[in-house]
Amino acid sequence: MQAGLLRPRRAGGFTLIEMMTALAIVVVLVGLTLGALSQLQSQASRRAFTTDLAADLALARNRAIARQRTQVIVIDAAAGTNTLFGYFHLEDTGNRIYSSADVAALLVGFDPSTPSTAPSPYTVQALESATQSSSPFYLSTTAWGGALPFPFAAVSQDTSGGCSFCTNGVGALAFLPNGKAVFSNGNAAGGLIAVQGRGGTGASSMSALLISTTSLVQTLVR
Repeated sequence: MQAGLLRPRRAGGFTLIEMMTALAIVVVLVGLTLGALSQLQSQASRRAFTTDLAADLALARNRAIARQRTQVIVIDAAAGTNTLFGYFHLEDTGNRIYSSADVAALLVGFDPSTPSTAPSPYTVQALESATQSSSPFYLSTTAWGGALPFPFAAVSQDTSGGCSFCTNGVGALAFLPNGKAVFSNGNAAGGLIAVQGRGGTGASSMSALLISTTSLVQTLVR
């Protein structure tokens, strides 16, 4: 065999360029995977919060009728002294809450995480709550961005305060012993609570809870 036909044998292993290329591919794949996991975690967190709140709204209505005591759900979309966001389920132990005006008066100077701060003559007992360090609420003047289903067409979509019946991040609704619902802003159309995925930036990652004055609760997901 002629010497010119011989080819030098390549040493085993990879070149530096090959290793750098492989490493770059791995980094991209890891980034994509972490991004997908983060999105799934965000969606799961949003759905869990929405599901828990919807379940507590139904529980509050049923408890109001069964115990003949008004049940109050306070929406806390502004980090107060407890630096937390979420909702609180309270029971009217003093039998004083029977109207929107009563619900609004209860909220004056009230810290829902400390029921003893309820202003006189109201007394409430904490039953359930769900709070977290980052706000789960979607703050927007047109939260759903489209027509709401029957019978909620007249419900305001302005959740810039935390919910459609919230002011400066705080609002409440009450289920009365007769099964009706009243809201802290006194509206007669119903209420909307919009929930976004943790870290979400728009309506595309939103859930909505609708409550009518007849205490019908409906969940929307988008």
